[in-house]
Amino acid sequence: MQFVPTQPTERHCDRMRDDVLIQTTLLANRQEMLPTVIMYADDTFHTLTYPEQLGLILVSTGLAGGVFLIAWQLMVPQGRLIRAAIAASLFYLFVWLSPQAYYTYYLMVFDGLAWQMVIKAPPSPQAIFEIVTFQGPPTLAAHSKGLLGLTLMLIALGAPRP
Repeated sequence: MQFVPTQPTERHCDRMRDDVLIQTTLLANRQEMLPTVIMYADDTFHTLTYPEQLGLILVSTGLAGGVFLIAWQLMVPQGRLIRAAIAASLFYLFVWLSPQAYYTYYLMVFDGLAWQMVIKAPPSPQAIFEIVTFQGPPTLAAHSKGLLGLTLMLIALGAPRP
């Protein structure tokens, strides 16, 4: 059997266009080209260097860990309904107040940022619902908050009682 080259078909052209689309979603990090999940291709997380990304991950992990520790301490001696209220309250406070912690981190990362309060009016119940159900913006930050809220609710429903 002999291979005979042919002209590309429409299907081949579509495939090549898809390949070009995937290649264009490679983001130019300051150090090298990295493939990324297309959903998060435009996320501002990718504008940071690796050390800055690591710092942001550590800040996020620390904040979430603090929330989990507070949640656990407050929830353990309570019934499920009270634990659910505690989880919802902590999540609400996190969504409302955590932007200041992140902005403080960005003050250390970016030169020229002015100190300011970035905490705005408390989020609406609809905004909280959109975060927890992943209907908000398709960003790593929004989805991470959604996972935090769901995890708090799982802790509330599953935390042991003494």
